[in-house]
Amino acid sequence: MNGMIYVRGHAMDYDAWALAGCRGWDWANVLPYFKKSEDFGRGADAFHGAGGPLRVTTDDTAHPVMDALIAAAVLAGIPLNPDYNGASTDSISRIQFNTREGRRASTAAAFLAPAPDRPNLSVLPATRVERLMIEASRVDGVRCRRGAERFDIGMGREAALSAGTIKSPRILMLSGIGPATHLNTFDIAPVLDLHGDGRTCMTIPCCRWSMNRATITRFPTIRRCRQCRCMTSCARTPRWWCPIPSRCSFRCPPMRRGTPGR
Repeated sequence: MNGMIYVRGHAMDYDAWALAGCRGWDWANVLPYFKKSEDFGRGADAFHGAGGPLRVTTDDTAHPVMDALIAAAVLAGIPLNPDYNGASTDSISRIQFNTREGRRASTAAAFLAPAPDRPNLSVLPATRVERLMIEASRVDGVRCRRGAERFDIGMGREAALSAGTIKSPRILMLSGIGPATHLNTFDIAPVLDLHGDGRTCMTIPCCRWSMNRATITRFPTIRRCRQCRCMTSCARTPRWWCPIPSRCSFRCPPMRRGTPGR
């Protein structure tokens, strides 16, 4: 997730997928794989694993405001949950992060970087999957594009489509899997009339808020260009300037020191 936040989701969602027909996706079946992949900061327990490739940082040093917010929530009657990826996802918690030694523990860093020489791994950079190749109701490969070149990759045993909330349903629909009436609008021959494809997918709901303090904090200070509204964070150099003058549509020059943005 954004911000390197580690969230596995609610167990009931996985159980609902299994009840809807996704056999093997119930919580009891997927939990062992979560545990196997984890290197949980507090060590292994009934819900977490240790020694896996994906580092989960817990109990990091937070700004005092964070602890104050949690204390206020507890006073308001919201219980403190020490592990929202554990027995319950409800109440208020400190955030867990996918980081290792201060760096993002991304999928590439955690799983691909340690295995570049595996004979069963091929990484194709700058390559986009355009659609699935379907024959007799079975996926037997994918059609890819790299620049102006198009090529097909055949499938041996199985294919896992994991392109995110937006791209996964897009690839399915380009392959003919989706609402038939919608596909016909774009002259895509329907292979499977699947009305739910893409309709319930959404990105993270977000509410942005800010506050001002009279004292200086150790958090990076947000700087904004007064004209083009470009923003950046500068933790070490407290200057006001356009952070990307070379890409700025207003061609703003770097702003002089001491001139605050709005």
